Amino acid sequence: MKRCNGARQRGFTLIELLVVIAIIAILIALLLPAVQQAREAARRSNCKNNLKQIGLALHNYHETHSIFPPGYVGTAYNSTAGSKIAWSAMILPFVDQANLYNQITSSMFNSNGATGWLAVADVTPKVAATTQVESVIPGYVCPSDPSSSVNADRPSPAQSYSWGKSNYPGVRASVFWDTTGTPAARTVATSFGNSTVKVKFRDMTDGTSNIIMVGERTTQDSPAPISITRTGAIWIGIQNTTTPLTADENSILGTASSANSAGTLTTELINQASGNAFSSPHVGGCHFLMGDGKVRFISENINGDTYTWLAGINDGHVLGEF
Repeated sequence: MKRCNGARQRGFTLIELLVVIAIIAILIALLLPAVQQAREAARRSNCKNNLKQIGLALHNYHETHSIFPPGYVGTAYNSTAGSKIAWSAMILPFVDQANLYNQITSSMFNSNGATGWLAVADVTPKVAATTQVESVIPGYVCPSDPSSSVNADRPSPAQSYSWGKSNYPGVRASVFWDTTGTPAARTVATSFGNSTVKVKFRDMTDGTSNIIMVGERTTQDSPAPISITRTGAIWIGIQNTTTPLTADENSILGTASSANSAGTLTTELINQASGNAFSSPHVGGCHFLMGDGKVRFISENINGDTYTWLAGINDGHVLGEF
């Protein structure tokens, strides 16, 4: 006599299995962009915090020395040898890098191109100097930037060593250019002086909340239609090689804008076709450190005039929303 064991057990049919797999694939496709967006939001927040810490360091430097650091110290730009130490190296004690700062000896600060740090005369750079300039400072690196924490493209790809990367160059100049691409006589003072020009809070008569001091520069190349190779920046400063270089060609200091009042020259605007333009891997613009220590995300569609005047500290222009 046969015994009844209830309903017969059965497994998934092939169609049911394919439907389940399709549903899982759809859920993963929906989930991955959300995860990527969450990760980018976290990286963007960290990038903003990096600039915030740089702002605190600059304010503490001013509190200690009663001036902001100069943009660079060293030999002239038209020198065929010699190097310059940048503001971002001068604030190292204020970003928890005092030990690294102390390793930068006085000989590395002198202006003699033949004996200065990593001068052209040094066929094989000093070990100490090489170690220092290769040092990675996490607070100077944007987490979203695609390249490594050392910058092999600065000062030259031909070098056998790399430089510590920085994604945060300072505003070196604010210049309106004429329609022929020649700087017009409307250069305004910016937040970083030089060996003779000292910049203090009292000089920021436009109001510290209306001044940009530091911005982002990425190593992420821009595809067509801009099609530009970007090399980021370095934190230690500038090195001249056998060919005279200007600050904009090989510097951690950036240019705020080169758009004139008619807007005919826009290559230096945010994310535009210049390797020295402020740029970022964040969609739509990049972060900037304001004179009051706040960090703002400024759109790449900002008006060129407004952008240029933001870099000036005492041009007297009234700015609207940006």
